[in-house]
Amino acid sequence: MRSLLSDDLFAVGHATMYESAPDEGLYIGAPPWERPEAYAAASPLSHAGSVTTPLLLFAGELDWDYQMTEFDQYYIAMVRQGKEATYVRYLGEGHGNFSPANIRDTWKRLQTWFDGHLRQN
Repeated sequence: MRSLLSDDLFAVGHATMYESAPDEGLYIGAPPWERPEAYAAASPLSHAGSVTTPLLLFAGELDWDYQMTEFDQYYIAMVRQGKEATYVRYLGEGHGNFSPANIRDTWKRLQTWFDGHLRQN
C-alpha cells in the first residue's frame, strides 16, 4: 500500500512557505494552530460564496502541493450553492499529468470547456 502523503510531512502543502516571515511575501508567518483566523481568511474555501464564474477544477491524487481533499471541499461548496462547477480527478497523477491518456483528456476537457464558455467576437 502506498501513502498519499509525502514522507516529508513538514513540506506537505508548502507548510514552510506559509509559515515563513510575513515580510518574505504574502505568507502568514506562523503555523495554523497559532493563527487559525489568518489561515481561514486566506483560504479559498472562505471566499467560495463570492465566485460568480463557472469553475473547472483538475486534481491529481498524488499531488503533494495541493491535496485532492482541498479540491473536493471546494467543488462541494460550489455545488451546494448551485454554482456551475466541473471537477476532474486524475488517479495516479501528481502535480500535472504524465500519462499520455490523461494529458490528452485534460486538453480535450479544456477545449470543450472553453468552447462552451467563451463567446466569439
